[in-house]
Amino acid sequence: MTTSQHALHPFGQLLKKYRHAAALSQEGLAQLAGISTRSVSDLERGITTSPHQDTIHLLADALGLAHEDRDRFIASGQIRVNTVAGYYLPPVPKPLTPLLAREHEESELMDLCSREHIRILTMTGPAGVGKSRLAMQVAALLELQRPGSVGFLSFDTVTDSAQVSLFIAQRLRLTGSHRRDVLFDALRDQSITLVLDTFEHLIEAASTLVALLEACPRVRLLVTSRTPLRVRGESCYPIRPFTLPTIMETATAAQLESHPGIRLFMSLMPEVSTGHAMSIAALRCVAKICHRLDGLPLAIELVAAHTQYLTPCEIADRIQHHGSLSLGAFVWRDLPQRQQTLQATLHWSYSLLNYSVQRVFHSLAVFAGSFTSESVQALWDDSDEALPMQECLASLIDHHFISRIADNQYRLLATIRDFAWSLLLTDPETERLQTRYRVYFCNLTRAAQDGLEGAEQQLWLERLDFVYDDIRAVLTQLQEAAAGEDGLRICYSLWRYWTLRNLLREGLEWTQAFLAMVASTSEMPTQGVVTPVVAHGLYVAGVLAYRLGDLTQARKNLENCLAYPDNLQNDRVLAMGFNVLGLVCTDLDDDAAEPYFQASISHADIDALPNYKLIPLFNLARLYRKQGRYVLSISMYQECLDYYRLQHWEAATANALVNIGDAYNLLGEYALAERYAREGMDHARSAGSPYELSNALITLSDVLRTRGLLNEAHQVIDEAITILRQAHILQDLAPSLGILGNIHHAEGDLSAAEACFHEGIRMATLCESPVFIADCLIGLATIARERGDNVRAVFLLGMAAPMHTIRNRMSPPPDRLAATQLVDALRASLNTERFDAVWSAGTAVPLTDAGKCLDQPGP
Repeated sequence: MTTSQHALHPFGQLLKKYRHAAALSQEGLAQLAGISTRSVSDLERGITTSPHQDTIHLLADALGLAHEDRDRFIASGQIRVNTVAGYYLPPVPKPLTPLLAREHEESELMDLCSREHIRILTMTGPAGVGKSRLAMQVAALLELQRPGSVGFLSFDTVTDSAQVSLFIAQRLRLTGSHRRDVLFDALRDQSITLVLDTFEHLIEAASTLVALLEACPRVRLLVTSRTPLRVRGESCYPIRPFTLPTIMETATAAQLESHPGIRLFMSLMPEVSTGHAMSIAALRCVAKICHRLDGLPLAIELVAAHTQYLTPCEIADRIQHHGSLSLGAFVWRDLPQRQQTLQATLHWSYSLLNYSVQRVFHSLAVFAGSFTSESVQALWDDSDEALPMQECLASLIDHHFISRIADNQYRLLATIRDFAWSLLLTDPETERLQTRYRVYFCNLTRAAQDGLEGAEQQLWLERLDFVYDDIRAVLTQLQEAAAGEDGLRICYSLWRYWTLRNLLREGLEWTQAFLAMVASTSEMPTQGVVTPVVAHGLYVAGVLAYRLGDLTQARKNLENCLAYPDNLQNDRVLAMGFNVLGLVCTDLDDDAAEPYFQASISHADIDALPNYKLIPLFNLARLYRKQGRYVLSISMYQECLDYYRLQHWEAATANALVNIGDAYNLLGEYALAERYAREGMDHARSAGSPYELSNALITLSDVLRTRGLLNEAHQVIDEAITILRQAHILQDLAPSLGILGNIHHAEGDLSAAEACFHEGIRMATLCESPVFIADCLIGLATIARERGDNVRAVFLLGMAAPMHTIRNRMSPPPDRLAATQLVDALRASLNTERFDAVWSAGTAVPLTDAGKCLDQPGP
């Protein structure tokens, strides 16, 4: 080893410089530091190149070094020299905090680093996800495996791609007029791993890295970058945010504490570090914070620092209502400037985007979270700028500002949306973008209105599911702008979606709010004549109120809707309104039901809208079935069936067959009932409609049960329940569970029957279907009677009575007879005063609270 090689070591040079500045001899410095004079001499001459950490700090103290001089001195002592090749490997930084909840990623990265064919591995991910911290961990583990073979280089301060090879050579302490050639020569035969941290702003230098690997076949690169390098031989490993915790009332403290984001948050809380346990309420608030911060580790760390003066619940409340902490107002001063706040981290990535991509990124703030390329393009359709939209979105994906969640479906993280919104507020195009946003979704819902009625119903349901947060946002904007008629137009377009997706209460609240808004403004005609737009809103309010079981409000809304039929000429609402009004009167046992159905039929255009005549015809058949006019009911169902067969409407054909089967079941013609139900089931399978198939299976099961074929009925209803759960058709799950409960009851398994009725009530409450709550309550009352708890049985029947009197239930004759006999037996078992008191106590309980009363004894 030559003297020149020793002299290359910077620590020895720096030690000598500071010793001379302090006017100390080697002996004097050694005495102050408590080490030998030989040690000082060997360090200065470069004979010793890896001083112990304690030695470095003792020397720094003896030299009186502080601030930048001390930091420089300590860092210099950590650089390791390869005395054979004459280069130095910058050491892996030693973080002050442990790496949490990245064990899986750590293991996979170590495995990838051990594969010989992988020589350039790029860790990608969004801002604040923890790429650098994880890279440090992996580098430290690699260093333990092969000491002196790992160098860590951060490119924070490098701004010119052309200077990458020079920077690497400088960090490896290589000298010469042609640094790239010197670098390649020094590493040509070396088996080392270089960690290149924060490389996203130097992507144009990726070819330099390829050249390095080609010239140095035993060198490997571990790169962190928010975007892939996109070079030959690159392997990419995406680092994703922590999975989001499930926020449930049933979640235990142990379950919440096991979540990685919550563990990270807790590790930074002063009270936790001193041994205090967190309450379950505080843990749930931390879970909400992790949700709001998208599971980004840097964001969680920055927000958790606020627990020095705020509780987790106070932080969660501020983030939910203000979003003021979501970008991290707290500063980590020991991190690079770009990572001291999440705002700075995002600005760093944002600065790497070209102008067009930045403009598109601004506009994404108007979306509630998810969007498509078409919806983004709609924001720019009237702009003078010609933006290459697909290229812009691809760039945003590469930089991890957005993520692709499905084909042509993208998502913006909430924290990144906050950042985009802060930029949009300063954009002169903000108002125009928001206007285009509202127009786009108004047009989309209008198109969905017809789509939800046709063969593409499922496609439109899924499309609306994807953008429903944006539709809510648009409705909120219209409400704030007092644009009542525009809001009612959207409500009218969405009523079928709200019905199919069990959003009845929400839909009714939106509709009522816009109706009230119109009534309080000049938009409402002075003479009280309902305009078509208001009539449409009243129709929606009537339909949704009917579905929720509020028959009085439904009737009022629908009668107001139809008060001026001349205003609705050639309008489908005229036919639909009379039809739903007929349904309301059917459930109210009002004789007006039949004339309303007839009016609906007369206003329907059979050529233009055949289904609008068949629907009231179908419901008229239902009315006749309820009235016990089964032969007439079957005849009308048959008329509908003939038309459905002619049009090859498989799902509608199945529905008609099933209803004919149900009518035959009520008529006592069980063989015919089973035949039609099974034929309806076959057509439903052919149509691929889970709704129609489950309906056919439910009817078939009821027929089989009525016939006493309990085993077959059990198998059929089990299949129906499985289909309903898989298709998430909750509104039909409650009656199916009620049927299964009745079968268990008939089989003598009272506990299983009770469990079914209890779940049925929970499902019906969730779907706000009180009629099915009443059915299950009647089943539970029957069991209570058999167990000798007559008071509880009367109480449960009283709860069911307001919705659905037992003697008028739509059920097979045997069930109706059994229900009537049950009431008579209970009345006889209690004195009149006691029966009436308990019955009244039951009727006082809202059906929506039925689930809460199941475990309580009756009065």
